[in-house]
Amino acid sequence: SVEEDAGAAVAKVAEARKEEGNEDKEEVKEQDEKDKSNSEARDMVDMMTAAYKRLDEDHNGYLERGEVLNGAGVTDFYTLDTDHDERVSLKEYIQASLTDMGY
Repeated sequence: SVEEDAGAAVAKVAEARKEEGNEDKEEVKEQDEKDKSNSEARDMVDMMTAAYKRLDEDHNGYLERGEVLNGAGVTDFYTLDTDHDERVSLKEYIQASLTDMGY
C-alpha cells in the first residue's frame, strides 16, 4: 500500500541520517585524536626548547661542546652536532632528542 511504501521511505531516510550522524561522530572523534596528538607534539617541542635554552649558558642561540657535555648527558658531541659545525642548533637538538625517544 501507499502508506507502507511511505513508511518504508521514511525509515530509509531515518537510517541514512543515522549513518551520516555516525560518520560525523567518527570524523569528530578522529579530529579530536589528531588535535590531542598535535597538542602533545607541541608540548614536547616546547619542553625540548626550554631544556635547550637552559643548556645554552652563554645565550648565543647554539650549544657548544662544553655546554652539551656538561649538561645534556651526552658523551659524544657529534651525536647532536650532525652537520659538524662545532655547535648544536635547536633543530639538531630536537631531531636528536626525538630520535633518542624513538620517533
